Amino acid sequence: MTDERWQLAYTIYEAAAALAEPERRQHINASAPDAEIAGKVLAMLDEAETPADWEEALPGPTDSNTLAAAPAFSSLPNGTALGHFVITGFVGEGGMGRVYSAHDPDLNREVALKVIARTAKAFGSEAFLREAQAASALNHPNIVTVYEVIRSGPTVAIAMELVAGTSLRRFCGTAQPVGKVVRWGGQIAHALAAAHGRGIVHGDIKPDNLMLRPDGYIKVLDFGLARQAGADRDSELALGTLGYISPEQVLQQPITAASDIFSLGVVLYELASGTNPFRAESAGATTRLIQGLDAPPLPPQGESVPGELDHLLRVMLSKSAADRPAASEVALRLEAFGQRRTFRRLNRVKVADRHPSIAVLPFANMSSDREHEYFGDGLAEEIINGLARIPGLNVTARTSAFSFKGRNL
Repeated sequence: MTDERWQLAYTIYEAAAALAEPERRQHINASAPDAEIAGKVLAMLDEAETPADWEEALPGPTDSNTLAAAPAFSSLPNGTALGHFVITGFVGEGGMGRVYSAHDPDLNREVALKVIARTAKAFGSEAFLREAQAASALNHPNIVTVYEVIRSGPTVAIAMELVAGTSLRRFCGTAQPVGKVVRWGGQIAHALAAAHGRGIVHGDIKPDNLMLRPDGYIKVLDFGLARQAGADRDSELALGTLGYISPEQVLQQPITAASDIFSLGVVLYELASGTNPFRAESAGATTRLIQGLDAPPLPPQGESVPGELDHLLRVMLSKSAADRPAASEVALRLEAFGQRRTFRRLNRVKVADRHPSIAVLPFANMSSDREHEYFGDGLAEEIINGLARIPGLNVTARTSAFSFKGRNL
């Protein structure tokens, strides 16, 4: 099924989910152009209405002793097989489900397995599969690669690149150097631009979904999953995370690429200042701040924050989605800003480290004996070598200096 047909099926599904029988069935029959799309819509509706506890649906180990020794938070002990993958460890959990490390014996590689929670509020796995298919089409160095979707009985999981590193959450409590914020933000914006260009909206940009590798690369996690994985709306409003959602998400309006830009603006503000501009004591107070409070100017903590960066973040945090820049524009502005900072810093270093310089030009042979010319060249070389031993003195290389031989200066 093509992406266009999946989009049509999901549009019909969203409308039908709000109806009761027999209106629901009538709407599907009237809206679906063929039996295939109607069948997909019905499958999503059936899956969404299955009130199964996701932990009971997980395949358990055959050895009861292994299960007893497993941590209380882990439902898949090491050694459990899911598809052709073998669980090797527990990574973490969230509103969508649990993440495990696993071994792929076919390709001899380590992967991450996200086992999707199935609750009464969850969207159907058919919708999840559509999102996973779209995410797997993204090929970008700053986006985690999706390998495949596993369906083992009632369990749905997604296999993806296992990223070594730490999330940006670790850096949010303290104001980070401007250079780091700009570099990280540029990489994230490039990832979002690639996704938005394919019609994919992340919907849950937050520090926890942004992984920093040891080599300095940022990897964006969970593309396309938050909307379809059945996040708990009591804690994650409008299928995003409280404190990072946009004003339109607070109002339960459809999210767009501009929603990702707002969330990225919150993340970068928090990294640059050490504080979340909208975090309050309660969920209600936080949502009111997101809707009605303009982010205050970035406070001067340690390194002064340039006005250009402060202005960009304010535009990204505009209450109106139409006023926010595209991800590609954010990436370009951050890159240009970073390059100007680097150029100015190099110029300052050059001025501070400026040392006296000298060039030893070749001696002119004023006699009629050409043998003296070799003596003059050797004398110039000896002087150059001697001066080069003096600390703090820049001596022009012989090749450059001797290019002036025979010229009147």
